[in-house]
Amino acid sequence: MYSTRARFLTDLCWLALVAIAAPVFAQSWQPQSFLYQLQNINVANAATSAFPVIVTDYSHDGSAAGELTSNEAATLKAGGTKTVLAYLSIGEAESYRFYWNPAWLVGGVRGTHRPAWLGPANPDFPNNYKVHYWDPSWQAIIYGSTNSYLDRIIARGFDGVYLDVIDAYEFWGPDGSLPVSQQNSNAVSDMVNFVLSLAAYARGQPGHTNFLVVPQNGAALVTNANYLAGISALGAEDTWFNGSKRQQTADTAYVVPLLDLVRATGKPVFSIDYPLQTPSIDAFYNFAEAKGYAPYANDRGLDKQAVQVHHNPAVSISVTLVQPLDRTDVRPGSTTNFAWSATGGGVPLKFFLNFAGDDTFTTTLRVPKTVWLSTTNYAPTAAEWKKIVQLADGNSAGRIWWWVTAQDSTGQLHSSRAQRLYRLHTGVSTTEFWVGEPADSDNGEIANNVSAWDDLWEQHFGGVDDPTMRSTNSAHPYWPAFTPQENPFYFALPYDDLDDNGDRRDNFQQVIPWARFTDYGTLQSAVKNQWIKIVANGRTCYAQWEDVGPFKENDVRYVFGSSRPANKGNQHAGLDTSPAVQQYLGLTGLDPTDWRFVFPDETVPPGPWTDVVTTNQITWLP
Repeated sequence: MYSTRARFLTDLCWLALVAIAAPVFAQSWQPQSFLYQLQNINVANAATSAFPVIVTDYSHDGSAAGELTSNEAATLKAGGTKTVLAYLSIGEAESYRFYWNPAWLVGGVRGTHRPAWLGPANPDFPNNYKVHYWDPSWQAIIYGSTNSYLDRIIARGFDGVYLDVIDAYEFWGPDGSLPVSQQNSNAVSDMVNFVLSLAAYARGQPGHTNFLVVPQNGAALVTNANYLAGISALGAEDTWFNGSKRQQTADTAYVVPLLDLVRATGKPVFSIDYPLQTPSIDAFYNFAEAKGYAPYANDRGLDKQAVQVHHNPAVSISVTLVQPLDRTDVRPGSTTNFAWSATGGGVPLKFFLNFAGDDTFTTTLRVPKTVWLSTTNYAPTAAEWKKIVQLADGNSAGRIWWWVTAQDSTGQLHSSRAQRLYRLHTGVSTTEFWVGEPADSDNGEIANNVSAWDDLWEQHFGGVDDPTMRSTNSAHPYWPAFTPQENPFYFALPYDDLDDNGDRRDNFQQVIPWARFTDYGTLQSAVKNQWIKIVANGRTCYAQWEDVGPFKENDVRYVFGSSRPANKGNQHAGLDTSPAVQQYLGLTGLDPTDWRFVFPDETVPPGPWTDVVTTNQITWLP
């Protein structure tokens, strides 16, 4: 399946492409379900179905003679109430299509009529052949003239295309199994350019400004900003199930964050898995709906209109989470009450809660374990809460997902969109340090005129941040006695993504939750300037990460886990904070604090910590 991992993502981060204009699609296109049927489609039945989106072949049998008429395409659109996409394979040639010439295969691979772009047969689909999709002759078959594949689709009035075999770059690229002489080192960028060029061409046709272009699979390409902006949605197969078996955990863990990047832009994700047993089908719909994807389950033949027994799109059940709010902080010792609202379906409705500690939902906890709830609120028992909070151990963000599944009186199921809880690091002994602090026994004889990342820290800050010499300006009571050039609300945690030699730690992208899809420069730290939220004495403040400590520099299990600090000094101190933080929170000595990361998709609330924000990166002197 998704055979390419970090190397592809790294390649995509530096990939420079010419931006191709793309329309801004209405965020109102948020389908909750769709029909994916490539063969034997009954136009009248599909048009009267409850599916709001239909993906089908532009031809009844794949041939030119079987092409849907414009009237049939219009019927499928049901007066504009449905969106209809035509399937289009751009990464493989199909021998039953209008463009195919049987003479291409005469004489085998050395046949005189075989196009240079035509590759080997796909062993899983004998009528399909790999192609050099970057070859202009192949692309001319796909789009650009009245007889091209795309132009035939446009002429029949389809709303868009559903592009397949996007992941052909894995076959032809450096990470594939081909001999080097047959590889294309530009396989990734060539596919990106192909899709964007096709999209630009389609949207340039009169009356088709908002023509929809939906690639299937090849999810790694969405880390390219131009590609993500240019597509209308993304389709994904085999996310949680590979047939009736659970998908490999590594494959699910690889693709779900990429699909989430698409959803974060407001664009739909069409999720297609192929389980056959009802419990697996129910699980797939549960996961996909909780992610906000539009799910569809069928057998791989895709030759019938499948309405799953518990997931009829004609039955509308809506579940909305009420409390706790998204991104609420939780503590192991304080149980949280949960509430939601629900409408639709056959009454009465019954419910259960789902919890997951990883973004992929590969492991979930049902609460209550066996019974259904008849009310729209629930307070977990102490034993249940302990298990819920422990789920945060399944990721490096301290995150817990929760959502609610409803079932109506006819057996129909629907799950709410999942929301996040964040487990705080609690009761952490917190010490004070400051820019320009002289070396002494309290700080391990380490002078703080420099930091782990800045050899000119004191100079860049603007002076010594002396805790005994503070501002007398009532507008800035937490500043030092001068105007700081960097944020006076700063802290240190015992982790550095760079080792003592300045080299990046091998596992940093697995450890740091926001670093997964980012390529960092040589003089750029993945953690410097990162924000955290700190709570103490009934007050909350925010601060930026500007140094490493106390005392440790690779305490992953504490900083990105649930362990207590490995440092044994100062009552296992795990957080150093600046005089401004200490003053704002009323901290003294080794007072305990609670804290968590503020993630890049969150907004730091305005306060004295946003008056001056640090943006400087690494400064190391020769």
